[in-house]
Amino acid sequence: VSDTTLSDEEQQIWDQFETFSLDTHPDAFACRLKLSYATLGCSHTMPCKWSVGKELEAYIAKASDVSAACRLPVAMMLRLLGECDRSKSAVLVNQWRLLMAARSTSEPTQEATFPVAYPFAFRADPVSRLAMFDSVKDTTCFEKRLDFWGQHFSMVAYSRPPPECLQGVPCIQFVDRLFLNGFSLDGGGDNISFFFLYELLTGSLKMCMGPGDSSYNWGAILIRLLPPEQTQTKGLLMSILRCLMLNRRLVRDMPRYEDDRTLKTTVMLPGQKVMAELINKISDFMIEHKESMVWPELPPVYSKPAELQVAGAQFLADHVWLVPYAMDIKCRRRQLPP
Repeated sequence: VSDTTLSDEEQQIWDQFETFSLDTHPDAFACRLKLSYATLGCSHTMPCKWSVGKELEAYIAKASDVSAACRLPVAMMLRLLGECDRSKSAVLVNQWRLLMAARSTSEPTQEATFPVAYPFAFRADPVSRLAMFDSVKDTTCFEKRLDFWGQHFSMVAYSRPPPECLQGVPCIQFVDRLFLNGFSLDGGGDNISFFFLYELLTGSLKMCMGPGDSSYNWGAILIRLLPPEQTQTKGLLMSILRCLMLNRRLVRDMPRYEDDRTLKTTVMLPGQKVMAELINKISDFMIEHKESMVWPELPPVYSKPAELQVAGAQFLADHVWLVPYAMDIKCRRRQLPP
């Protein structure tokens, strides 16, 4: 190492180290960092061709695979972390805070706390709310009120697809058109609404794209693809579908949808006989089997911690931080400082 201008021969030798910068072996990152540490005071005459910050990130990621002879002592790590720009890397910030917290304790078992930095998180897309489908426990279908219909319903559009459209290749085309036009509880572009999903779950409609397909499974899948503003809002229709999804054993005894109207229209108004009778039968059935209904027990949602604890000096005594030094190769004992 020299703090004066290198001779031509010395410069050529130093330039050869640039060819090693592409080596991704765990020990190679450690060796490059040691070169950076050794030349900290003469970076104007012996500049390293690699980024100390990037090398530190890679070294931290592969620290468990670095051989003992190449490991960086804690003091060297802190010096390198102090020299590089940590502001854009949560990994480097956390490593710096971790080591500083561990060194701040006086007793081996004394714990220290440090704040955790997290990478920049993009704003979650509203579609991600679909992942919260199972977090809603909707028991609306177990309620019984005299004004039940008026409180929970508006117009619902439904056109039952012909049976031949739900088998084989036509079924593929039907699903493709369904996703293209959209569907909802009250009817989408093709008037596919609550009653279509209900008939799939109860087996009144057979939907089979290929051998072994189950209409019940198709219904359960399509229910999860309903608009989030409907799946995340409690209501009678959604509550009925949820109960049937979670309690398949009940579907064979559920009331069947039968449209016996003389004049069949796609739009059904609140209070219309065919709908009122079906919903009343479903409500009575749900209340009767309320005690046997199964609801999933969801684990608590993970919440990232704002702080972490480290066992101070005991943490630094771990073998990962021990670096063998042979100051006198003839001595009978060797001290392994952290």
